[in-house]
Amino acid sequence: LEDYIKQVGALEDRLARRSEGLGFPGKSQIVNKIGDIFFGVDATNAAPTQYQRQYFEEIQPEYRERMAEVNRFIKDTVPQWNERLRGWNAPTLTTRLSVDF
Repeated sequence: LEDYIKQVGALEDRLARRSEGLGFPGKSQIVNKIGDIFFGVDATNAAPTQYQRQYFEEIQPEYRERMAEVNRFIKDTVPQWNERLRGWNAPTLTTRLSVDF
């Protein structure tokens, strides 16, 4: 089970920067970048600027790559976990559908 927990932690680290108290424990990840663009656009009553649209275009490939990782995790790893959990007579994990984009 420890290996699976490490896999989840590694996936989380690739999606978002961990907040562990004061300071900046890691580099900005895709979730943080999406949040930055969202709050920048949402903060005004105007269309996104040219620079905001350009930034959005720049982060899309990384988003797609990370979501592909999440989908692989849901498709491949979660069923392995459930098989192991069933062997221990433990409740299994329920999953959502893959992320469509």
